Amino acid sequence: MKKTLFTAILFHLSLLLSAQETFYLVQFKDKNPTNFSLSNPEEYLSEASINRREMMNIAIDSSDLPVVQSYIDAVASTGATIWYPLKWFNAVIVSNTNTAEIEKIASVEKVMNMSDKTMGGIEEDEKTEAYDYGKAKQQNELLGIDKMHKDGHKGEGIHVAVLDAGFKNYTTNPYFNELKLGEAYDFYSKNSNVADDHNHGADVLSTMAAYDEGSFVGGAPEATYYLYRTENTSYESRIEELMWVAAAERADSIGVDIIQSSLGYYDFDDASQNYTQSDLNGKTAWITLGANHAYTKGILVVSSAGNEGAGYWKKISFPADSPFVLTVGSVNNTTLNKAITSSFGPTSDGRIKPDVMAAGEGAWVVKSTGTVSTANGTSFSAPQMAALCAGLIQALPEGTTPMDVITRLRRSGDKASAPDSLYGFGIPNYERALLITDLEENESLFKKVKVYPNPVNDTIIKVELPSKLKNIELEFTWFTMAGQMLQSQKSSNEKSIELLNVPASHRGQYLLLRVSTEEYYKTFKVKVN
Repeated sequence: MKKTLFTAILFHLSLLLSAQETFYLVQFKDKNPTNFSLSNPEEYLSEASINRREMMNIAIDSSDLPVVQSYIDAVASTGATIWYPLKWFNAVIVSNTNTAEIEKIASVEKVMNMSDKTMGGIEEDEKTEAYDYGKAKQQNELLGIDKMHKDGHKGEGIHVAVLDAGFKNYTTNPYFNELKLGEAYDFYSKNSNVADDHNHGADVLSTMAAYDEGSFVGGAPEATYYLYRTENTSYESRIEELMWVAAAERADSIGVDIIQSSLGYYDFDDASQNYTQSDLNGKTAWITLGANHAYTKGILVVSSAGNEGAGYWKKISFPADSPFVLTVGSVNNTTLNKAITSSFGPTSDGRIKPDVMAAGEGAWVVKSTGTVSTANGTSFSAPQMAALCAGLIQALPEGTTPMDVITRLRRSGDKASAPDSLYGFGIPNYERALLITDLEENESLFKKVKVYPNPVNDTIIKVELPSKLKNIELEFTWFTMAGQMLQSQKSSNEKSIELLNVPASHRGQYLLLRVSTEEYYKTFKVKVN
């Protein structure tokens, strides 16, 4: 029997472009013949990306390794057009091919339709003055961004990737003359020109990066921005989810701190690809799995909740359902009431979403025409929150994790004492988030939690708890590296060592074990032999 080199799972996107182009995802079984090593990550990750992992104590693992080139070459030999490898999914996006040609490769095990949703991959001097914000004054002050700027935290040294449909005229719009650009890339045209596409991304970007004192100043004007076009407005297809993942992987390899995404998906031109509300569980949609992966790499993903509150769907869209994403809803800029169109939760597994709220109805933006006007939608509340996150990360100690930031923002919300699935934890505030002192106490406490043996060879793993965590209800939850929840159990007793069952069906893999209280949790990476 011929040895199988890899297993490819083929997904058909049922996407017809003007050139009748059809997309597929080919997923491989392993990365065994790789030319790269986990001990030499500088060969495939930037210094900034490696440093981010070290500061957050995140191990470099097989999901960081590039897809094996010989596997990609084998697929290309069928005549398929290669688009992008996805190392987190161990896959490659291809087009203009057919199942018969792919099946000629001896290592292809089976072919599955793309709409099968069960498959998927988790130094300047510090300034102390605030700005004359112009039209952006009210929405910036709502989040305490003015106080953040007075503290000298305007996003300097923070790298933000913006994933959107295009950034029309950003190169000629005078409000972006001071923009600190890391790079721009169009994942469809495969070039650096994103200024000739849709205006949505430029409008979104303005709430963070636009700068013209007295007229409009965004929330993080000194951050460095990476502009990625992953959305194609000429159609609605799940290929857009995969382009999002490709961009997220690129952002990770460069060393980005925040991914800001005002995109959301749930229905498509091909109805067979549609998601259902039961899929809002944080572990089904490809874009959600990609966001989960970004989180495991130490990236904070900030996503709009969606604008379906008054439509038939009503709920949040994907990837806003991820437990590892900061999901942002929308309030009216004047009344602070929830915007009618703002999508709400909860998730299908009962989690509160959105997490927080910002001004999105009557929000001020800079249009691609160079004019300042109002716009509506969570598309504009989410980037304001991302700007607040940039300043918070700058203000907090090195190594502050994405979940630390999310927890601070939730607990600083004006509805934190009684969160719900319309407002989440409410409207957060910079000063309140910064001054939450018991969060550091929790962080210090959870650093004393020990999980061993790791790697674990048995069916039981031990969690050693400090004395202050005894007699407190704890939840122990296992996830795959893609963020798929496997099993969960709660415990509240006097034991200093908790014995947990290891998921039996995931031997030979890395898993995530989350130990949590109602207000705080820490995630441990466990190798299961």
